[in-house]
Amino acid sequence: MNGWCEAAGHSQHSALSTKTDIQSVDDDKMLKMVNDTDLTTFLYKTDVANGETHRHIGPIIDDVHDVAQYQTPQDFIAPNGVSRDDDNMIGALFGAVKALTKRIKTLESKVG
Repeated sequence: MNGWCEAAGHSQHSALSTKTDIQSVDDDKMLKMVNDTDLTTFLYKTDVANGETHRHIGPIIDDVHDVAQYQTPQDFIAPNGVSRDDDNMIGALFGAVKALTKRIKTLESKVG
């Protein structure tokens, strides 16, 4: 499928019974991954060809240049090499929020 998909809901399997080799995540590492990702706005070429002007926001997977001009961590790229791995991106965002929360609490304890 290429284009918009509309649904009333979507769920990903996440039950413990379906997983193996579980390892903890370093929240500070997740924050660094998020901060190391170039965020851009863009139009899809197919949308422009159809006269659409809705801008998208997100990372770019540089599949054109030998040396990437846009930085997207490999963990955010799906195995096919041209799609985002939204599950990993969401997980990293959770970790980044947790890292920032810890930092805020530390600063609040020093101030208050």
